Amino acid sequence: MPGLTTPQTERFNAHDMPPSECYDRMDQFLNAHQNEATSFTADDDNQNMGLLCAQLPNNQIRATAVSLSKHQIANFLMSHGFVCEGPVGGESTALRCVRPQGSQAQQ
Repeated sequence: MPGLTTPQTERFNAHDMPPSECYDRMDQFLNAHQNEATSFTADDDNQNMGLLCAQLPNNQIRATAVSLSKHQIANFLMSHGFVCEGPVGGESTALRCVRPQGSQAQQ
């Protein structure tokens, strides 16, 4: 899909990734996109496959797949100062996460 990227240095396929690698991947993804993203979404397929997406300006999206549930992804974002709500609307079950107004991205 256009706009979706995955790091080229992956050591594991997302389906067989241990939890520590999932959290490392999300940490790298968050660090790479937190200053430019307007929000993040957390979703999953109810089969232990999750997707963390960064909503960028100009309707661009960047994403990374991890072997975690959307609630585990949202908890990770909340531990980094985000507020999560959801579902985002329509038929989507994704959780939308944003930084509270006036807070700064952690460096």
